[in-house]
Amino acid sequence: MNAMCRAEQDVIIEAINRVDAQYSISPSSELYKKKLDLQTQYNLVTTTKTERLLLKSRGLVYEHGEKAGHLLAQQLKNRAATQQIPQIRKPNGEVTIDPKEINDTFSAYYSNLYTSEIPSDRTDMDVFLNSLQTPSINEELKNDLDLPLEQTEIINAIHALQKGKAPGPDGYPIEFYQAFSNKLSPILLDMFNDSLSKGVLPPTMTQASICLLLKPGKDKLECNSYRPISLLNSDVKILAKILAIRLETAMHNVISDDQTGFISGRHSFANIRRLLNIIYSPKSRETPEVVVSLDAEKAFDRVEWPYMFSSLAKFGFGPIFISWIKLLYSSPKASIITNGKQSQY
Repeated sequence: MNAMCRAEQDVIIEAINRVDAQYSISPSSELYKKKLDLQTQYNLVTTTKTERLLLKSRGLVYEHGEKAGHLLAQQLKNRAATQQIPQIRKPNGEVTIDPKEINDTFSAYYSNLYTSEIPSDRTDMDVFLNSLQTPSINEELKNDLDLPLEQTEIINAIHALQKGKAPGPDGYPIEFYQAFSNKLSPILLDMFNDSLSKGVLPPTMTQASICLLLKPGKDKLECNSYRPISLLNSDVKILAKILAIRLETAMHNVISDDQTGFISGRHSFANIRRLLNIIYSPKSRETPEVVVSLDAEKAFDRVEWPYMFSSLAKFGFGPIFISWIKLLYSSPKASIITNGKQSQY
């Protein structure tokens, strides 16, 4: 059955390539429609194949998943193998297989990555932001975002967080908070408010354990080939979720419709569809056009916090809401986990 699916996929791909070649020479609506029909056929074949594989996988898990047999052992073995980093290249070019040196190399890499690159004098940054004409939230929304936290917000945030995620350093998963949300929410409310008044979170809320996953197709010897996954404690996730839910009400007012990523209610496929419409429009064939794809290395890790705080103020966010955001970024500490070894915070 799999061989038949692969053969059918190959036939459709060849047909799509032929139509693409014809379309590039002599574009027409008939060829474009034919290509869409072929793509639909391809999607149908691959979807059917995926459904069969999922059904087979679920059957195996249902039959053997809870037994200490070959399937469970293989799953655990595969998972452990993907998390191992047997060797890494140090800054001096030397390749090391020593577990401690591997951990130290990653620790130094991320310590350097998270170090601020902007000068202490932020005059240039302020001049730049002041020169911009940016949208701003209205006064009513600003005041709503600055309102004190409520216990119901904490409960809603707890139950909005996804289950089944790895816990942070303290070992308490979100399921624990969900099971006891009514009892824990008033305690969390007091702790959050006390932290805001002091301008600092409890030490455990600033800690993160960083696990590393190799990116597909990347060089296993390079530190930048690994994606850092930060395991945060659930209590700080709850606070961040509360602020994220509040922030959703303002995003559409200050973020252009052109940005479809990371905005609730917007989808990246809308921009892809727009790009395809431009490519296949008659006007695009009259004038030369270029599509540019940019990828900033470790983009989220390189965000300068002072710039982010100043940008929030530029968009009209109030001092209390910005103080909550600053609280999340106050004195963060991280520990790198490699091959079962954990660095110091």
